[in-house]
Amino acid sequence: MRVFSRATRVAFAVASIAMIAALPAPAAAALLLGNTVQISYEFPAKGSVAEGPFDNLVGTTGDTVFSGGRIIVSPSDTQLRIHSDCMSNLGCIFVPFAFNGIHLRDALGTITAFASVTVNGLTTLPGFDNSHISFDADNIFLDFGGLSGDPYDVVVDIRTAGGVPEPASWALMIAGFGLTGAAIRRRRGKVGTEGGLTA
Repeated sequence: MRVFSRATRVAFAVASIAMIAALPAPAAAALLLGNTVQISYEFPAKGSVAEGPFDNLVGTTGDTVFSGGRIIVSPSDTQLRIHSDCMSNLGCIFVPFAFNGIHLRDALGTITAFASVTVNGLTTLPGFDNSHISFDADNIFLDFGGLSGDPYDVVVDIRTAGGVPEPASWALMIAGFGLTGAAIRRRRGKVGTEGGLTA
């Protein structure tokens, strides 16, 4: 049994680390913390602002309040939580307009593109599911039209797209492939000379 030289083992280790580092990242946590988002309440259609928009520096500003304190929007690093206690006999009834809900926008373009926005199991608003969510790279829309409940919570998980490897990662990966190729070539050369053959 042949034991690899120390240089060969190091080359394989560096190559392995380089390949792992260069793998594309899966959808990552949104990392809203420290970024400014704008939150507005819109109806009867997207873009028709009923209240707001209010700037919210996530992690610093705190809650954004609508409807005289009856709807409270709390963005965190990876979630958006909406709580309401309508304090009425009828509860909160959202008329089914083209859009009737919350709009969160990346105010300064500093957040990596939104890749996934999904309902969290802590949501208690009857009927609110992923069909009431729409988003693009910079905007999240939560539509409550046609729903009712009191009190209720809507919690959505937010994730952003994975990043492209940085130039240093690419350089490390290329170096790893180069070292792997050199180690294989060196090994073939030794095997050929040991058997009396030349490479």
